[in-house]
Amino acid sequence: MSNSKDSLRDSLKEQIEQAVTEVEESRKVRTPGRVINGQKVTWTFRDMEQFKKVTFIPEETVPVTFNGLTYNLIADYEVTVPEPIFNIYREYRRKSRRTGIPRPGIKFEPGAGTLTS
Repeated sequence: MSNSKDSLRDSLKEQIEQAVTEVEESRKVRTPGRVINGQKVTWTFRDMEQFKKVTFIPEETVPVTFNGLTYNLIADYEVTVPEPIFNIYREYRRKSRRTGIPRPGIKFEPGAGTLTS
């Protein structure tokens, strides 16, 4: 009987050590969006470094948010941002042109035929 208790104890000890090792390994690999111990790993600006950079000049001032991180794009100033930020900005511009949605800071005067700011 003592031998089976020792065997069970050794087996449990081995399982616990393996579980501890797995937890330690999972802490080394930080993946945004992943859930570890019931908590979601949030995105940081450092995480955005994994993406290709895009340099461009925005045509308007607009905040762009990706996974909780906001980049403020200022009109007429060159910016270098991660590609997802550029893609969101480009899609916003495409949709606003296509739908004729007024952009922030611009008023459409009825019947005037011109834009005023």
